Amino acid sequence: MGPGPNSGRVLRSACLVVRAGETEPRADALPWSDASPRDRSRGFALLEVMACAAVLTIALVMFLAAIAQNAQLEEMNSETNIALHAAGEVIERVHSLTYGEVGYAAISPTFEATGEGIDGGTIRLTNSAASTQVGQVTITEDVLGTTKTVLVRVLWRSVTGGDRSMTLMTEVTNY
Repeated sequence: MGPGPNSGRVLRSACLVVRAGETEPRADALPWSDASPRDRSRGFALLEVMACAAVLTIALVMFLAAIAQNAQLEEMNSETNIALHAAGEVIERVHSLTYGEVGYAAISPTFEATGEGIDGGTIRLTNSAASTQVGQVTITEDVLGTTKTVLVRVLWRSVTGGDRSMTLMTEVTNY
């Protein structure tokens, strides 16, 4: 070969060359001894790609976890809305009664709650097989007999497995 830009220069791979009869490689035989800056930075491209892949993997995992969390929060919100609706219907029923009619004869002390609403004096609320909501109604009358306090409490087991409750209160007066 004729003289050229690389003439007299040996490009070495990552392997060390030891000549016959020698036990140690010579300093000028090291692969990075006379390599150009571009050749010395070749391994860094692989590291950069690996770091980028790791960052993208972490971001993807976090994104998928956020989607799963959002679905769970939507289900919890739906349960809470159904409970609020069920308790609100009992409160509305209390408001439609006169002071003398407010009592356990007109309002059952317990009810099952479903998104269906009041059906024959009860409320049924079952939005999933694992989450049945049960309501309790407590009616108390003050000492003077002028005010009745009605507490409506809905209890349910959330999709997260925890017990949740919601309580609404109203007062009915005799004047």
